[in-house]
Amino acid sequence: MRAHLMNTPAIPAASELVGVVVGVDDTDDETRATSTGEIASLIASDVVALGGSLRLEVTRHQLLLRDDVPYTSHNSSMVFEALMPRSRIDEMRARAVRIIAEHRAPTSDPGLCVARVPESAFRAGTAVDHENGRMVEELVAFGRRAKIDFCSIESAYELAGRIPWVSLSEHGGDGSGVVGALAGVGLRLGGNDGRFRGKWNFSKLCAGEAACDVAAVACRLSRDFRGPVRLVDARGEGLPFNLPFALDAEGKPILHDGALTVVCDVVDGVAHPCSKVDLGEIGNVDDSWSRVCSVFEWDNDAEECIDRRPSCKNCLHRRWVAGGFQCARDLVVQAT
Repeated sequence: MRAHLMNTPAIPAASELVGVVVGVDDTDDETRATSTGEIASLIASDVVALGGSLRLEVTRHQLLLRDDVPYTSHNSSMVFEALMPRSRIDEMRARAVRIIAEHRAPTSDPGLCVARVPESAFRAGTAVDHENGRMVEELVAFGRRAKIDFCSIESAYELAGRIPWVSLSEHGGDGSGVVGALAGVGLRLGGNDGRFRGKWNFSKLCAGEAACDVAAVACRLSRDFRGPVRLVDARGEGLPFNLPFALDAEGKPILHDGALTVVCDVVDGVAHPCSKVDLGEIGNVDDSWSRVCSVFEWDNDAEECIDRRPSCKNCLHRRWVAGGFQCARDLVVQAT
C-alpha cells in the first residue's frame, strides 16, 4: 500500500491550534451501502472530539465524468477544514484510517489526504510565505485539472511527495481514490469550488421570529459555522443587509471566495435561497429523468437527491456521466 506522510515539525506548544484540510474519496461501490459524504462527516465528528473545530462544514467537489476515469456514481470528493491541536493531528489521521476501514465498501478504492496547511498559505493567492504559497497553488491547479482531465495515481503521489505538510494514502482496492482526495483538498484551498453537504433549512436560523433579514442570516451562519459568509444575488453582488429573507425555503450554499455563499433569487423584495436545481449544477434534463421504473430505489445519500420525487434522477442505480446519466442496472438514459 502506497502512502506519502507529512513531516510533523517540533511542537512549540501542545495546545497550539493549526489548520488542517481533510479530503476523502472513493469509499463506496455499486451497492451504495455507504457514501463518502457520510464517512467524511464521521471523520469530521472525530476532529471535534479531539478538541478541534470545523470551519464551514463538509463540501462536495465534482470531478471529471469520463469513461477513462474510474468512479462509482458521482466522482466527487468530500472535504472539510478544521482547526485542531497540532499534537493531535496524527491521532486524527489514525482515527480517519480506522473509520474508512470500518465503513468503506469492500470493493472500493479509498484515498485519504490530510494537509496541515501553514497559516501563511491557507488561501491560494494570499500567501505571505512564497514557498508554501507556491505549494498551495500547485494543489489548487491539480484540483482544477482533475475536473477537466484524467489525473493518474502517480501524478497525485508525485505532487504530494513535494509538499512536506501533505499526507496522502490509499486504503484498499487499487488506491485510485488518492487522486480525488488530493484534488478535493486543492479545490477547497482554492476557495471557489464545491457545494456544502447536507440539507440547509434556513428557517431554523431564525426560529421563533416572524421575520428575518440578510444581516441576521449572515450573522447566525457565521456564528454557527465559524467562517466567512456571503449572501449574494445571481450575479454575485452582495445583498442589502436589511433585505427580508424567506424563512420557508431550503437552499444549497456554495464555496466562493473562501466563504460559505448563499446565492439568492430576489423576488418582490424578498431574498429566496437557491436550491441545488436552481444553481444548475446538474444541468438541464429532459422528461426521461422523471420516469419511475420497477427497480427504483432512493439514493442512500439524501444529499445526492435532486428533489423528493421517485424518479431516475434520485435513484440509487443512476450513475452521472457527461451530459446525463446511465442506469447501473443497464437501463441507459442520456440527457439531451
